[in-house]
Amino acid sequence: MAIKPFCAMLAAFLLLSPVIAAADSPAAKVDSHIITIEELKKTINSTPYALPNGIPATGSQKTLVMEVLGGMIDAELLYDDAVKQGVPASPEFTSEINSDRRSHLAELYRNKILNAVAPGDAEIAAYAKEKKTGMEAARALLVKERRGNVLEKESARLFDAYAVKYVPTVATAPLSSFTDDDILVSSRSFSIYFKDIKEPLAQSGNNKNALMDILSQSVEEELFAAAALEAGLDNDKAFSDETAANARVLAIVIHRRNLEKRFAPAEKDLAAFLEKNGYLRYKPQTANVLLIVAKSKPEAESLRQRAMNGESFYALATEHSIAPNAGVNAGRIDPITIGNHPYSSIDAMLMKMKPDEISLPVKGDKGYSIFKLLSITRREERDPNELRETASRLIVDGRMLKYLDTLRKGSKIVIYPAVNDL
Repeated sequence: MAIKPFCAMLAAFLLLSPVIAAADSPAAKVDSHIITIEELKKTINSTPYALPNGIPATGSQKTLVMEVLGGMIDAELLYDDAVKQGVPASPEFTSEINSDRRSHLAELYRNKILNAVAPGDAEIAAYAKEKKTGMEAARALLVKERRGNVLEKESARLFDAYAVKYVPTVATAPLSSFTDDDILVSSRSFSIYFKDIKEPLAQSGNNKNALMDILSQSVEEELFAAAALEAGLDNDKAFSDETAANARVLAIVIHRRNLEKRFAPAEKDLAAFLEKNGYLRYKPQTANVLLIVAKSKPEAESLRQRAMNGESFYALATEHSIAPNAGVNAGRIDPITIGNHPYSSIDAMLMKMKPDEISLPVKGDKGYSIFKLLSITRREERDPNELRETASRLIVDGRMLKYLDTLRKGSKIVIYPAVNDL
């Protein structure tokens, strides 16, 4: 299992600048664990919507800070819960963390041997002259050429050094004849069992060619990981720190996975949910509309009548609408998505309208709105399998939120004022 992308979210480092709060100031406390401002900033900047450097978090940005911090708090709660439920001691955890550790060691060894044969400036300059290209392009081309050759030669050397042997039946026996505990490859340092490659084999088509390709990749990774251990690369502090961080994240991932299995709905729950949430039976629709917001219902009714009598809806919106930026956008608003959530009164109204029709006034927080429907996509039923998956996911997500709420209520959580300085 590859968990590095998820770990990177917690480990990435890019400070916001300037900031008022000190890096080591506490952002939050979950029971006895402190989440620092530095950790919060790292995580914020590793998200797709990271705050631009130097821009204080206001409005939606402030919401982002609190959402990220809330996610970090939930992660702490889930980790503590995972430990209480014995996840780090489970066979699943042991298998996956060992696999991740091997992958990390193998990558360290690859980098070590590639760095040892990295092209020098003189070689790059000569190559650039020969290929009539720039220095950076020449460097990239040389590294690409050399990488395959160097890794292949080192893999072959280690293959002999570790006395790697493929079981003869690997090439001849049908896949159906193998059991989980059958050894496919052995060496003086490791063995590869059929159960180790079952999942990637199934994803690759369950055929002999896929089996041999996967075994070749697995053998190289095992060889490079073993060589890394012999070279003492596991003694590096950065490696130890990342391994510890990965273990923590993996415990959370496995615990979430186990909880989602526990929260999977029974058939009767699924049927009841679909009965209550009939909107899910249809794919979301998109409505393009124009909008006018008036202060009072009589004013909205008057503007509606003028539009129905032929006056330009755009002009009426520009001159009379109190909606934000109406004077600039002339009533144009972003398309409305119908069907991602239970139908609102506006959704139900729009689904009954025809293009160019103008709605009756609708009371809202800022006044009374009238809509002119420009277009709406066709209503289509979801595929039955998609419908079940969507409903199941919503049920599981809802149960997960309730579970997290229970964990929050059972813990002492403090959010410190320093968060407001981000």
